[in-house]
Amino acid sequence: MERFAEHLAQRVLGYAIELLPELFSRKGTDYVRANGTLTFSPGETSKTITVMVNGDLTYEPDEIFSVNLTNPANAVIGDGQGIGTILNDDPVPAIGISDVVVREPGRRTASTPAVFTVRLSNPSQQTVLVRFSTADGTAAAGADYVATTGTLVFAPGETTQPITVNVLGKPRHERTETFFVNLSDATNATIGDSQGAGSIIDAREPPLTITAFAPGRRAPGAAIVIIGTGFGDATSVAFNGTPASFTILSSNVIRAIVPAAATSGPITVTTSLESATSGASFVVAR
Repeated sequence: MERFAEHLAQRVLGYAIELLPELFSRKGTDYVRANGTLTFSPGETSKTITVMVNGDLTYEPDEIFSVNLTNPANAVIGDGQGIGTILNDDPVPAIGISDVVVREPGRRTASTPAVFTVRLSNPSQQTVLVRFSTADGTAAAGADYVATTGTLVFAPGETTQPITVNVLGKPRHERTETFFVNLSDATNATIGDSQGAGSIIDAREPPLTITAFAPGRRAPGAAIVIIGTGFGDATSVAFNGTPASFTILSSNVIRAIVPAAATSGPITVTTSLESATSGASFVVAR
């Protein structure tokens, strides 16, 4: 704006200016609207006009606004409009996809949805598209899940979209199986995490429970045994909220080490699908 004012001021000694900034950017969102009057004292040749630009985290094209000069006094307007350009400094959004764990339905004719969440790392003013398709792992399309393909569309400002894959029930008992959802061909974005994993837990797998632990009192650093069901894919063990190192010995037994910062209280085992907390409290010996 200063360079623009200098250019104009070479032609005038004094005048009134009304500042009317508005063109392709949005007042109140991209910049702070302003208006006023500039007065050049005798002998002055330059004045500045300051427009405050607002920051954001949205990827968008460079934007422009205008400063318009009107109503001169004791001068004429040679160039009545200055253009301000707001350069985008936010990154192109990166697309990522979550992993999902579901329990298959108990009946052969039933299905249950596995819902993957696809996210943009930051919002965009442009429409973002990305293609997706399922792929077999140990699970097979048509037998364990319904093959699914399509294109996700993120409208400007949207940052999440779901992908739903239907998981099928089967009559026989099986180990946990996996399939994948792959992302490709992004438009107006990059792909940061291109693959989501879907894990299907057999309906006949027992629910996660803690039935006992022994011994019931130990010092930090000592080992205890936790007994229950559904431990096969345990992801964490905590003593009254404090994470502990552990080893899965079987789907019914976990060996855990009492953490140094543990306090007395219940023990919690968490899997990728659920959590279970002991009814009794473990006592930390000090």
